[in-house]
Amino acid sequence: MRWLLAVQVCERFAFYTMQGIIVLYMTQALDFRESVAYAQFASFSALLFLTPALGGPVADRWLTPRAAVLLGCGTLCSGYLVMALLPRGALPVALGLIIAGGGLFLPNMPRLVGSLAAAHETDGQRDSAMSLLFVAINAGGLVPPLVMGWVIIEFGYRPCFLLAAAFVALGGFLLTRLPAHQADMRPLPGAGGRRVACAGVGAGLLVVVFASVLVRFEFVAYTAVGLAAAVLFGYILWRGLRLPAAQRSRVLAGMALMGFAMVYVVLDQQAATSLTIFTEENVRRDIAGIEIPTVAFRAANPLFIIVLGPLLSALWLRLGERGRNPSVPAKFAVGAGLMGSGFLILSLAIARFPDGSGHTQPVWVLLLYFLMAFGELMLAPIGMAMVVKVSPPGMAGLMMGAWYTAFALAGILAGLLSRATVSDGAASGGPLSSADAYAQTFGWAGGATILIGVVLLVLRTRLNMLIMEDR
Repeated sequence: MRWLLAVQVCERFAFYTMQGIIVLYMTQALDFRESVAYAQFASFSALLFLTPALGGPVADRWLTPRAAVLLGCGTLCSGYLVMALLPRGALPVALGLIIAGGGLFLPNMPRLVGSLAAAHETDGQRDSAMSLLFVAINAGGLVPPLVMGWVIIEFGYRPCFLLAAAFVALGGFLLTRLPAHQADMRPLPGAGGRRVACAGVGAGLLVVVFASVLVRFEFVAYTAVGLAAAVLFGYILWRGLRLPAAQRSRVLAGMALMGFAMVYVVLDQQAATSLTIFTEENVRRDIAGIEIPTVAFRAANPLFIIVLGPLLSALWLRLGERGRNPSVPAKFAVGAGLMGSGFLILSLAIARFPDGSGHTQPVWVLLLYFLMAFGELMLAPIGMAMVVKVSPPGMAGLMMGAWYTAFALAGILAGLLSRATVSDGAASGGPLSSADAYAQTFGWAGGATILIGVVLLVLRTRLNMLIMEDR
């Protein structure tokens, strides 16, 4: 397990390095307007979450999860190198490579962890393993915000992308050192493996070309994501309705919970877009005469998750041993309520405690990240464990792909939400003009998320009955 967690830390270090600075890179280094940067990031995020719908089945049919993750590391490394070394016009190609690499890595890493925890039969043990994976994800995301702000000040943006490439390459190397005695981690057979690898590389290049074009055209990207999601979910429903009753119930309940989990991505994506620009322009970042880089605030969320994650992991184990582990829908409801409360509180702070210049004290942003971290731990790792639990035999990759496809749809909604924070008069009026737009948008988003949590709380018993039917 420790080896897998180390691979995850390296990949997340690289990804959070890129994600934490990409909007600032677009607006400051490439001179994109905020709305354009938000739209391009939304297209990138939606496609990044969509490609696991292909990466999961590819690992099921032609590769192994281990081989898919290794190929994903190589593709991700290429994307970060393109971003670091080639001219600005190569940005869509770099994003396309990252999308293709993420499509292989994202759905298959949880399956490697799940294969190690397969012998454990209790929900508490599965939830604990996924909580530790989520802690590893955020451990990889802790250092980049603390370091990259100073790297940007001293050397610019490109060295940050070089560091990202180095770390994801290290993750791939560590993966090759893993023991291959588990079934899901077996190496590919010799000649067959080479043929499959060649086919995988060819298919990956097609995905890169396709994604590189789509990421530049917002409407086309959104349409492609919508159509792909309709096809995938329709296919899963078609297969699910032909399963035995107990398996069918679990698949339907899992898909319903995927819909509720979308709220997590919609709010979480704001950290890379609207919250980044809000922190840059509307938050007082000078402490004791030292100006804290905007990117450094992003460290708060993974730090809180690293602190809270082991505590919740131990709690799920203890409650599971006593037969009192809360149901997945109940955890989802609490998580949505916590994340919504964070945005609602920040909205009230912007509106109720202004300093006359449109700036907000950093404590409110830190409180938001704390509540987001608590909420994420109730949603994201529990959701991954839920997907593993409800997946029928032979559909694990497909269901994990559906989980990320729901996130792709949420990425589109996240882009629309971030663009709602762009005030028409913000460019000329400064922080004072943009504060109202942030307060209104964050308040609406927080209130709607709390309402979704209440609805899920009401439905929790029925959904849990479907998940647990004949288990």
